[in-house]
Amino acid sequence: MGNKKIILTIISCLLVISLTLGFAVSCSPTTTTVTKTVTTTITGGTTSTTPTAPPVVVDEWYLPQLVPITGAMAAPGLWGQWTAHYAAEVINDAGGVRGVPINVVTYDAPGDPAKAVTAMSEIIGKKPLFMLGPMDQITMGAVLGLIVDEQLPLNGFFSTKEQLAEVAPLGTHMMPDDVKGAKNAAKVWIGMHPDIKSVALFYYPGLSEESARGAEAGLIESGVTVNWIDINIGQDIDMGPIVTRAMALDVDGYYGMVYGMDFVGILKALSDRGMNEGWRVMSGGQAMGPEILTAGANYNEGVYFWEFFDLVNPGSTEFQDYVAAYGADHDGAFPYTWANWGFYLGVKAFATAIEQLNITGDPAKLTEERKAIEDFFWTYKDFEAFGGTFNYGDGGRVVKPLYVYQVINNQFTVAQEVE
Repeated sequence: MGNKKIILTIISCLLVISLTLGFAVSCSPTTTTVTKTVTTTITGGTTSTTPTAPPVVVDEWYLPQLVPITGAMAAPGLWGQWTAHYAAEVINDAGGVRGVPINVVTYDAPGDPAKAVTAMSEIIGKKPLFMLGPMDQITMGAVLGLIVDEQLPLNGFFSTKEQLAEVAPLGTHMMPDDVKGAKNAAKVWIGMHPDIKSVALFYYPGLSEESARGAEAGLIESGVTVNWIDINIGQDIDMGPIVTRAMALDVDGYYGMVYGMDFVGILKALSDRGMNEGWRVMSGGQAMGPEILTAGANYNEGVYFWEFFDLVNPGSTEFQDYVAAYGADHDGAFPYTWANWGFYLGVKAFATAIEQLNITGDPAKLTEERKAIEDFFWTYKDFEAFGGTFNYGDGGRVVKPLYVYQVINNQFTVAQEVE
């Protein structure tokens, strides 16, 4: 694809902004096969035909994405925005889907319910086949009723199992079961360090609370006492007072279910207070942003993380091309989080659904084709991307192995793989 400029359409409520992102991408063309009518005349006048795929009636596949690109949660939203547009560009450079390009249109959901409803109403007015997002509990809670009323299938981030169950099978979750992941990772960590008997658990109330309860369950099953420490996302710039409160509990370890820069703040505050034994610290994958190896370089040695991707040995040209393109646009940073992976998989699965189901985009078939895409996402198995195989089969969640990492010499190394 070479060095290219791509125009990303960003809609913040009713305000339309054009944003240009430049990036370098290298990808191998793929072939899109569409069944065509073949007529064969046989001696004696017998004619046989194979069925033809119904024609596409749209000029583009409109794919709305509702994520925070401003406000306190903008960082993961911007990663997901970049990735969704990148995935569409790769597909479009290879000929699009059934000969038609995907157009990802990003709408801002900055953690304001009223703005989320305005953006969602605009999306619904355009009658899409499918959507990406939301990716936070505030937005999801604000628009879920609209989505259900519209019967619009989506691939997003659901903060609780109850929230996912409320919309299933209309909605699928972009990432594997993070509650189970948090629990299993906690057990692996304590299994390697059984001297840890009490832990301070950092979390965002209402945002990472359910996955933190998974961590709590794993710690309790391992004989560890858990002390909850709440954090205001993006607002507690100085983590010193929070870490002081945690250390006053005389704990042996620290488990974070918070985002990258907040977790870097925790690591720095621990180090400033003399706690430099990184093996006593574990974090969920949401903190595995590039800042851990940049801003956190002086505080990360020995710290554990868990994630559902093999970030060390991806072994895929597709993955390597993505990493190179992302790094070119993000000062060499590595795309560590499911805000990246999830949106890539979502766009690619949407394209696969259109092709395999012979979706036409015909407004008269909107209900029928939405339902077909919904069923596809809920049941699709052995989906290939990034050199690996995925399933949307665990109650509407992606199924992947769990990897526990440890930072050694400012690099993530695999400590253990958990099936």
